[in-house]
Amino acid sequence: MSRVYFWVATILALYCWLIPVAWLVAPSVPLTSWGLEIEPVTAMFGLRAAVGTAGFGVALFLVRREPPSRGRLAVSVAFIAAWLTYAAVGVYSVITGVMGVGLLTTVGVEIVVAAALAWAEFGTRRRAKRNAPRGEGLAHAEDH
Repeated sequence: MSRVYFWVATILALYCWLIPVAWLVAPSVPLTSWGLEIEPVTAMFGLRAAVGTAGFGVALFLVRREPPSRGRLAVSVAFIAAWLTYAAVGVYSVITGVMGVGLLTTVGVEIVVAAALAWAEFGTRRRAKRNAPRGEGLAHAEDH
């Protein structure tokens, strides 16, 4: 188990679980900072999207103790792709004037979160390969 991946995945899982709680308690905070009107439909849409984010938190929490594997890689890549897509849609929303520039703070967080998980996932793999036994001096079946 990689301690780096464990801690990054654990922190991101908790963060993903806090997002729907924040939408339940105070949906007006992100909406007003993003330049949107506070309407029940808008708040409900944000909450529904946040629940999907909580699902990513569950997936990260479940794989946080796993060594580098195809399954852990799949969860990490899906998370990274989703958060970078959130960021791209956010930038598009600001450029087209649908949302205010306050959204760019959220976009920055989304990019940092995706980068942190990418660093933990791919850095862990690199370290695992570097620290793996090289096989030098070991007897191989074909040598006998």
